[in-house]
Amino acid sequence: MATPIDEIVKQIHSLPMVDVQKVREILNKEAEEREKKRVSNAELSRKIRGKYAHLQTSSEAFANRKQAEIEKER
Repeated sequence: MATPIDEIVKQIHSLPMVDVQKVREILNKEAEEREKKRVSNAELSRKIRGKYAHLQTSSEAFANRKQAEIEKER
């Protein structure tokens, strides 16, 4: 049984070379746009982490409270 990708490849092979080039251009453009979005998301994530790096996450705060309790009990 052929996968959807196999069917797409089969269809592309049946296209005239001009249309194959158009498909290639569309896929390249799509890949570039996805990469730009991925980089943009990564940059935003770094900026946010940088801005709030001094704040403890709830798990960090919990771990610190538990550690303080353990030290009090000693």
